[in-house]
Amino acid sequence: MKKFAVSVIVALVVLFCAVEIVKRETSLYDRIQVAPVADKLEVNGKYVAFSRANINAMLEMVMVRGGQVPLIVQHRNTIHGGAAAGWLSRCEIEGNGLWCDLKWTTFGRKVACGGEYRFISPGWMNGEGSSGDSDVWNPTVLLEASLVNEPAIHGMKMVKSPPCPIPFFSRYFASQF
Repeated sequence: MKKFAVSVIVALVVLFCAVEIVKRETSLYDRIQVAPVADKLEVNGKYVAFSRANINAMLEMVMVRGGQVPLIVQHRNTIHGGAAAGWLSRCEIEGNGLWCDLKWTTFGRKVACGGEYRFISPGWMNGEGSSGDSDVWNPTVLLEASLVNEPAIHGMKMVKSPPCPIPFFSRYFASQF
């Protein structure tokens, strides 16, 4: 009888772990805003044109580069070594913004789960006709998106935290098998 009870408990724990894993796997993608659509925005004391034409140029370059853009932490802050916190794909203009699907990495889940970073900041290269000295920057290449706690672009949507680590029992028992 004792062995049967232990077997039932182990089976229930394994089932619970499997459900937790399925829940995590099916919620890997979030839809996030990467940039607003605006002809002229002030960003860190400079004007930036996130026009539809510039964003379409960004989208073309994303496709040329394999359709994915890295999500990093604090614009390659060396604290995290530049590791990807996630990968952006299926980027497109929706309403008044550039939106992408975000697939979190294990590292990204750990960083974002605690709520230290709530916003996205795009990292870009300027296109022709815009240099560091021009009045308006024209971003045409999206290099990365970055998790930040203080966005330079006001009005950005907050990032929803990814599903956080599984409860103690499933973590404990998962490590036993």
